[in-house]
Amino acid sequence: MNVLSDSEATAIRKRLNAIAPLSAKTWAAIVAMGSRESLAKGQFFSQPGDAADRFGIVLSGLLRHYYSDSRGRESVKAFRGPLELSGPYAEIIQRKPSRTSIEALTPVELLVFRVAEVDAAAESSLELTHLMRRFVEAQFVAKEQREYEFLQLSAE
Repeated sequence: MNVLSDSEATAIRKRLNAIAPLSAKTWAAIVAMGSRESLAKGQFFSQPGDAADRFGIVLSGLLRHYYSDSRGRESVKAFRGPLELSGPYAEIIQRKPSRTSIEALTPVELLVFRVAEVDAAAESSLELTHLMRRFVEAQFVAKEQREYEFLQLSAE
């Protein structure tokens, strides 16, 4: 049973190939590792204290990544929509419990991956390792740009 429609598969493969080229074999391995998950509006993909052991590609809908302080004040970190990756990235890398709330702002469909399974597959796949490295590099560049804007640009 396919977890993706043909149009979803085509769109995701195009998106991932833009990050790093993938052979048919690597693409098939990626799809085989994914499972489909649906979230209702207001449901969480990740909450503080959860194991940071999975991430997903948004197929449809909108997710909000945010932090809450001890008084319940929220600071929005990011929004993730179709064809974007979502997960508590820093916590995944650090192998620490999530500190990020990831909430569905609309009904959401995700292709979800277990970090341990992807890491194990990357041990024998240079293409998958390259894809993961390029994704992390893109996240770093985006963080650097956001930091620059905070520190160097006016609120205007």
